Amino acid sequence: MVWRIVLACVAGYLVGSFPTAYLVGRWVKGIDIRRYGTGNVGASNVWNTVGRLAAVLVAAVDIGKGALSAWLAMGPLD
Repeated sequence: MVWRIVLACVAGYLVGSFPTAYLVGRWVKGIDIRRYGTGNVGASNVWNTVGRLAAVLVAAVDIGKGALSAWLAMGPLD
């Protein structure tokens, strides 16, 4: 039981540390999103500096990261 909690915490941390907005900014426009707009690494800044489609992609992936972390914490291996 303890190893599942540790695994869920480590996996949640690793999934959450994936900088979706930064990578999309680099891939789509070749820019460091932290140096444009508000400087925030999030979908709203991507919307304003990169484009709508890129922002929707960032938001979807970020929501998926949160859902995956929650799913892992609930114990999908039961």
